[in-house]
Amino acid sequence: MNTRLFKVFPSLKRFHEASIAQGVFLLLWRETLPNEEEWVTEGLARFDAERFMRQKYGNRSNLEQWLKPFSFIPVIDEILYSKDLPLRQIYFKETVAPILNEDVQVFNHPRPEGGAIFSKLRSLLGEALLQRAVSAYRRQIRTGERPSFRETLFQVSGRDLDWFFEQWLMANPSLDFGIERIDYRKIDGAYQTSIVVKKEGEGVEPLEILAYEKNGSQIPLVWNGKGERHEEVLVTPSPIDVVEIDPRRNSSDPNRLDNRSPHLWKVLLNRYGVSYDFQTHVISYKAGFLFQPIYDNRNRIRVDFNHSDEGNAAHIDYTKILLNNHSISVGGTHEKPETTENTFPEEAAGYLHLGYSLNYPDIPLFAEYIQKLTGKYPTFNISLNYNQRFTGGEYSNSFLLGLDLRRFYSFSNQHEIGGRLFIGQSVGTLFQNSRFFLGGDNGMRGYTPLAFEGENMSLFSIEYRFPLFRETDLNLFGLAHTHTWQGALFADTGNVTNAHNVFQFVNYESDFGAGFRFFLDFFGFYPAVVRFDVAAPMASPFDAEQKPHYYLTAGQPF
Repeated sequence: MNTRLFKVFPSLKRFHEASIAQGVFLLLWRETLPNEEEWVTEGLARFDAERFMRQKYGNRSNLEQWLKPFSFIPVIDEILYSKDLPLRQIYFKETVAPILNEDVQVFNHPRPEGGAIFSKLRSLLGEALLQRAVSAYRRQIRTGERPSFRETLFQVSGRDLDWFFEQWLMANPSLDFGIERIDYRKIDGAYQTSIVVKKEGEGVEPLEILAYEKNGSQIPLVWNGKGERHEEVLVTPSPIDVVEIDPRRNSSDPNRLDNRSPHLWKVLLNRYGVSYDFQTHVISYKAGFLFQPIYDNRNRIRVDFNHSDEGNAAHIDYTKILLNNHSISVGGTHEKPETTENTFPEEAAGYLHLGYSLNYPDIPLFAEYIQKLTGKYPTFNISLNYNQRFTGGEYSNSFLLGLDLRRFYSFSNQHEIGGRLFIGQSVGTLFQNSRFFLGGDNGMRGYTPLAFEGENMSLFSIEYRFPLFRETDLNLFGLAHTHTWQGALFADTGNVTNAHNVFQFVNYESDFGAGFRFFLDFFGFYPAVVRFDVAAPMASPFDAEQKPHYYLTAGQPF
């Protein structure tokens, strides 16, 4: 991922250079100081790499600041704010305690990377004091001495830091910091702010606290991390607008949701796509946005719009993610359905929505790319939805149940077989003829969209995906980077009926087909799949359907 990003986005090459520079300096320091502790050589290599980058490019490069303008893209948001630390550490190395601390450190070295330890020392001692210690250490090396950095640090600082080294080199405790409360008072024309920070877990770690005044001034503070709580009382001429702890993310705190007050919000482009149906000559498109507090994966506001053969719909809802991947939602929708021939036209309607769903396993946004990165696939989804119309003087309603099961079996090298079972049941009169459809690029690809319709539905799909080219490594004019080219063979079978028994196999319709999938990284970091499928029906009851059907769209069908 790093390589693709830097190949396509040349302005980010400096971060690749920084990684290489740090590796080279680490080799040099290991050769110069073969008997020094490993974390010291790692920290010195980080110092030298940062100095090298400043000399070459000026100010210190910050990858986070470069990526933030693109944080509306889900995969960039996952890099910046993911709750899944291994994913976030693709770009940002963070100190996290291992699950197990083994006595034999060969198999599990329980200390943070040396640069992280130097960052903790910077917070504890201050930038100037740490720089003096490093400079003194370098002078001793140039004179031919082979000192210990611990001894030099003690001589310069005059502080006994054995507790610090014992904690981070031997134990590496798991700590969770958070803002417990902030109290505001106005006293004699000034503003008094009381900030209480809490700590959970054993261990002592210095913590940076940054307070922002409304007039733009910043007040940096440091808590030594001793005890379970710490209070700072500030008296300022301007009110405190924002309080943030660990602003540079140097601590071992993996939960950052409670590290800032008030929360920052983010906007995600979580649904997008354009497709063209060669049979109906309809261009379908969809767009959806999520609004969430940063680091919060439990609460979200969703706004969607889509246009397709089925009609137009605009939707807004609030969703609360509960424990164990259960979620509830409430919202509203305005829908204008398209009706097929020989059916009574339906008017546009606004209706309220209540929903419940269970997803297992819960995976991050942008499923196709995260699946390849982590090997996790969504295998189970059940949803219950109640819709109540409130416009047009009609008060019809509907209740829908959906069961979506998906399973993938990988074998050989990038070969996989995927299967999907979908069952839908409905009760009610809201959009009587517009609940479930078979046909189109996401279900029964051998038939025209809206070819079959009814109140209840079942669909079975199986697909074999295999690599045509595993890594093409092509740069498309600096706009995209191509890698895997994939072929697919598939078959679908299903039934839509007004009867609740959807397993009337004698009434099932089937199709088969083949397709190509092109995996792209737009601008080097925006993963997408371009899909071209051709499918044909098997013994279609309609003469007009006895022909190949073609689809050009984005994303895998399931």
